[in-house]
Amino acid sequence: MSRLRRAASRLACDVGVQLRNRQTRGTLLALGLLPIAFTIALVATGAGRPETVQSEVLVPSSSALSIWVLALSSTMKFFLPLAISIFAGNAVAGEVASGNLRYVLASPRRRSAVLLQRLLVAVVLSTLAVLALCAGALLAGVIFFGWHPLAIVLPAKTAGDLNPLAVATASRGAASVLTPLEAVWRLVESTAYVGSGMVTILAFGFLCSVLFSRPFIAISAGVGLAVVSWSLQSDMAPELARIAPFTPVHGIGKWQYLLLSHPETGGMETFILKQVAYVSVFLLVAWWTFAHKDVLA
Repeated sequence: MSRLRRAASRLACDVGVQLRNRQTRGTLLALGLLPIAFTIALVATGAGRPETVQSEVLVPSSSALSIWVLALSSTMKFFLPLAISIFAGNAVAGEVASGNLRYVLASPRRRSAVLLQRLLVAVVLSTLAVLALCAGALLAGVIFFGWHPLAIVLPAKTAGDLNPLAVATASRGAASVLTPLEAVWRLVESTAYVGSGMVTILAFGFLCSVLFSRPFIAISAGVGLAVVSWSLQSDMAPELARIAPFTPVHGIGKWQYLLLSHPETGGMETFILKQVAYVSVFLLVAWWTFAHKDVLA
């Protein structure tokens, strides 16, 4: 128990050090302010119009919780991966660049313990980034639109397809109306599902942070994985369509079906198992590299 308490204390100390870093604070603040700026823009241009988000339709001004939906959808392709890549890319490479890792490795602690500590710090900061986004969206929504039920029109369920390409319309879709508390719980589940898709990006950025001594390379690699994965989901490269199901983000759009009156979870297990497989490989390679390579060279 005392060993666990020391580990928790050391983790809290490391997270505190990172939170005093201007880059960390700036990243978290930017994610928190993004939905607020987005809401102000909606109010200025007319938030009473129906907005199409992926394959769902909602009216932003109808509920505070609609901003949470819009924020999650609009940031999961770039801004969330960017923030997570920053934290993962700096986990080891940032310590190497600052010279701190040399002193840490000089202590009697095992390298695996040091690596786990760095990974946990990146996970905590990434979680704070997601929470900052959700908090900013909820705050902006409550201030501008009030605490009302969440009404969304989603595409009608088709056999074997929970993510149709057709845009949802009121005539072709199925309306879902959730009470505020029920909508909050569903959005928490949706955010957790989207967050599980970001874990692979975190693990890849963390691996690159071990492989390369420059944080910029590791951060770029994490963002690059997200950008390439999303690019393969589009119709711009039909010849690469066979690769798309193996990318980390394929299937992440199913989060919107958690917002149905009767949630649909088909295919989500496959998506989660794919993340587990990718994360396991990336972290095993990172551990082996950190344990056997002169990471300070």
